Formats: sequence, C-alpha cells, structure tokens
Amino acid sequence: MKLTASIIVAAGLNLVNDEGFDAFTTRKLAAALAIKGPSLYHHFSSREHLLDAMAIELMRRFIFDVPLNEGWEAFLRNFAIRGRNMALSVRDGARILTASVPRNAEREAVATKYAMYLMKEGFTHDAAFRALGTISSFSSGWSMHEQARREWLLSVMDVEHTFRLSIESIIAGLRLDFVARAAE
Repeated sequence: MKLTASIIVAAGLNLVNDEGFDAFTTRKLAAALAIKGPSLYHHFSSREHLLDAMAIELMRRFIFDVPLNEGWEAFLRNFAIRGRNMALSVRDGARILTASVPRNAEREAVATKYAMYLMKEGFTHDAAFRALGTISSFSSGWSMHEQARREWLLSVMDVEHTFRLSIESIIAGLRLDFVARAAE
C-alpha cells in the first residue's frame, strides 16, 4: 500500500480516538502505520501540520456543506450543531480542532462562503465573521468541556437541551445586534 497524506490523517484520527490526544505522537503514528517516523515528514513537515490536516478532515466531514437556504438563524444553529458533532466524533476531537490552526485554502474558501451568505442576509462583514467566530468558539469550548466532564455533566443537566438553549441565546444576542444595526 502506498502511503498517502489521507492514509496518515485517517490513521492519526484513529490513534487519537483509541489513545487520546495526550498520547498522540508521530512515533506512535509511524508504528501504527508500520513505517519509520521520517516517512511521515515526507507528507507533513511537522506534528502541527499533521494536526491541521486532521482538523481539516473533521471539518470536511461535518461543516464544509452546511445548507445556505433556510435563513441566517437556521444556518448558524445548524453550523453550531454540526460543529459540536464534529468535535464529539473523535475522542478529544475538540482538542484536535483547538490545537490546530488550519492554513488550508479550502477552509478559507468555506469561511468566506459562509460570511458572504451572512452578508447577503444583512450582516456587515465584521458582524458575519464575528457571528461565525462566536458560534465556532462556543461549540469548540462546549465540546471540549463535554468530552472532559461528560459523566458529571450528564448528572447535573440535560446536555443536549442545554447546548441548544445556549446556541439559541447566542442567536438571540446576534438578532438584537442585527436589529439594532438595521435601525441605524
């Protein structure tokens, strides 16, 4: 089998899922792939670039195709839910996402597409990126907390309901800002 970047990324996600983010090393990944460590660097110049690629793969699976035809509130709600699902799809998925800084043209194109959609819905450029950043940051932070403290959270709240209520609160705040800007 020819070693490809896709095979390495899939193996990396599997390794994190099996052993956790803290146990993830390129040495363990190379052993799981039955290769020598330097072979990884033919495809990724550093562990950070590998993490970036792993994050991009998660994004492709969950958030690169959010529907843009149901209004801005439904879009942001869906974006948040998919973001949480993305982070929870792999053990320590939120840590992969927050540890990486994806420098990928595909990611940038999707972020721009989503911002343009929000601008067509009446958001300013800054407000569109602020809304996307707020939803994304909240979903990542929530998911990280949820993965770290799941049993405790389940004992004190309905996690799904509380997440959705929190997203609705963020959307309500954005709606107030949106209405105030429209009135100016």
